[in-house]
Amino acid sequence: MVKRQPVTRGLLALALALVLLVAIGCSSSEDITIDLVPTTRQVIAGGTVDFDATITVQTSNSIDVKGDNSVFDWSVVEAGGGTVTANGVYTAPLTTGVFHVKATSKEHPSHSATATITVMSP
Repeated sequence: MVKRQPVTRGLLALALALVLLVAIGCSSSEDITIDLVPTTRQVIAGGTVDFDATITVQTSNSIDVKGDNSVFDWSVVEAGGGTVTANGVYTAPLTTGVFHVKATSKEHPSHSATATITVMSP
């Protein structure tokens, strides 16, 4: 018969307590939403559109809203679809077409919002 030492039981109890603390502390889920304005826009070739994005992160304990465009990585989805600055200012290409501007959260990169831009002839 194996006799357990009191120290072993104490370490086991401590390890179990730490696992429970970590599990409880990590149980809060986040509800993340990104709003992008405008969501659709028509612009003439070579024209510009100013975008504004807001991220809302809600947990069981708090709501955090950030409306600063600098907390996003901005991109144009299609190659040749124009350019967008770090502040969300889109410049349309000189060709017509339908393109998409994407704002991705720097802090939560799996969350983004996309706007549709229709570029028309002048």
